[in-house]
Amino acid sequence: GGDSLKELFDVSDATLTPAGALIVINNYGESVREFDKRGRFLRYVTRKGAGPGEYRSISSLRVIDGDT
Repeated sequence: GGDSLKELFDVSDATLTPAGALIVINNYGESVREFDKRGRFLRYVTRKGAGPGEYRSISSLRVIDGDT
């Protein structure tokens, strides 16, 4: 196998931030991930769950001015 942080499968949405980062909903890994301009994994933005900062269901992304 490859690097699991870079592997994406069943992507439901992706968007670019004003800074050029790519945010991806990866349904198979049940996570939202951020990659830099070169495609390097930066961080998990959020993940599936019921706790603070987690989501129960997600299908699309939108960047709003002022988001980081």
